[in-house]
Amino acid sequence: MKYSVITVAVLSFIVMVMAPLSGFAADFAAEKKDPYIEVKPGAYFPTGNLHDNGFDTVFTGEIAVGSYLNPNLAFEGEVGYFKTNASDAGVDKDIWVVPVTASLKIVLPFRGGEAYAGGGVGVYFATMETTVSGSSTDDSGAAFGGHGLLGFSVNISRRMFIGTEGRYIFTTKASLLDTKTNLDGFMVTGIIGFRL
Repeated sequence: MKYSVITVAVLSFIVMVMAPLSGFAADFAAEKKDPYIEVKPGAYFPTGNLHDNGFDTVFTGEIAVGSYLNPNLAFEGEVGYFKTNASDAGVDKDIWVVPVTASLKIVLPFRGGEAYAGGGVGVYFATMETTVSGSSTDDSGAAFGGHGLLGFSVNISRRMFIGTEGRYIFTTKASLLDTKTNLDGFMVTGIIGFRL
């Protein structure tokens, strides 16, 4: 958890330092129609079954590809990864999750950047490994879910932008080692983006 908090703090600091530079950037209204790619490092904070069972806040990473349908509406496809774990009474549990999601964003452009809000759906492919006295058992499953998000970005150059995004995900339950587990939680990520 310590490293996740540090990651979020560093990313937030970078955004705060770089944001004033947006005043030097041109108005990028014309670029809003360009497709883009984003790298999103950050932290995942479990709130559902995982939180109740002592699973940790962990690093998450995501790659997104997006396209503007018009200056106020964008579509984005994302694939990500996170791994969380918990230990209790000599039983170690690790869960790896690969989210594959799609989002629709309502965009409010401003000079040098944009703010947005939106939501979407996804499939969360999960694998759980349980280790007891050195013996491991694993199982895989999938959960379906939705999410809501808020974010903003500022332009650093004609092709590069940075920002931050907050997202809440809520899922159905995946069956992992005869246990029904949802993957609900908050994700807070930084954004490093490039227009193509």
